[in-house]
Amino acid sequence: MRVTRYIRRHHIGLVALFVALTGTAYAGTQVAGHLANPRLVKAKKKKAKRGPQGPAGPQGIPGPAGSARAYGRVSGGGDIDASHSTPGVTAFRHEKGEYCVTVPGVTQANAVIVPVMDIGYSDSANGDTAASAAGGNGCASGSFGVITYTAAGMVDDAGFAFVVP
Repeated sequence: MRVTRYIRRHHIGLVALFVALTGTAYAGTQVAGHLANPRLVKAKKKKAKRGPQGPAGPQGIPGPAGSARAYGRVSGGGDIDASHSTPGVTAFRHEKGEYCVTVPGVTQANAVIVPVMDIGYSDSANGDTAASAAGGNGCASGSFGVITYTAAGMVDDAGFAFVVP
């Protein structure tokens, strides 16, 4: 009695559910428009036979030189890491958290410096930042100024890496 009452009240919903489930089951048997026949599926997986490998082609042309004019790593004390920097680049700590970077032949008039924190090269923590200082921040003419900040926004000594694109 309860079952028949339930079916009478919900017959439209039950028919819709039946249609949806059978449609999904039918779609699951389709593979790329063909009925899912194990032999057809295996046939699609077979690779085409390959012939013997041909001779090597000619050497390609050399790629373009890198686009960065200069790059480098500077310690929290202001020392340049020569093994990870463009030759001739110099740096020093001007004041606490303030650094001057000089790149031969490049100035603030014709380029920008893009500094980033180098966590692996200093005691800096996540959230610390490095920023380019407008006007050189007291550095000599032709040098770039970089200021390093803690996550709390305080100027502090920290190692950083940079690129001059």
